[in-house]
Amino acid sequence: MSEEEKLGSSAIPEIYYDVIARIVPGALVLGVYRWEDIAKGFNAGTLSVGLIFSYMAGLMLNLVAERFWHFIYFRWKSKLWASAQARSTDGELWLWIRGIPLIDRNLYTKMMAEKMLFASLSVGSLLMWVVPPPEFVAQHVGWWNSLILFAIFSACMFRVNTWLSWHMRKYKMPP
Repeated sequence: MSEEEKLGSSAIPEIYYDVIARIVPGALVLGVYRWEDIAKGFNAGTLSVGLIFSYMAGLMLNLVAERFWHFIYFRWKSKLWASAQARSTDGELWLWIRGIPLIDRNLYTKMMAEKMLFASLSVGSLLMWVVPPPEFVAQHVGWWNSLILFAIFSACMFRVNTWLSWHMRKYKMPP
């Protein structure tokens, strides 16, 4: 594989990262808070603006989720149980992923996107508990469901982080 093909194939996981970790949670949160506007239909302009706003909302959720989980969990993990101490922070995981060969990097980049998806959705569901969505959505979902979603998304995020942390410790760099 030529150097140019390697660079091209490395860009694909970055695009998937943006779709999985930013656009999906942003679209879900915007959809919950603007549910009545979805029934009006889509055209190319609405969809384009919706994707841009979804990306921006997802990016904001990523930033808030990163700070939230760093302060709530990763800052105090040394005082918690043994499996919590074995989990790596996002910075440690990204340094490890960027140091492995390109051919092996795609899977771990996708898993980091899924981890960030769950982290963003956990913060988004916590936001839905603090700032309830409009009445139409709230009567179908209920504010207490947002706490259940927070627990489920948090558990999924920790599971993916545990999987990535385990692979980071076990992965042997080629000579």
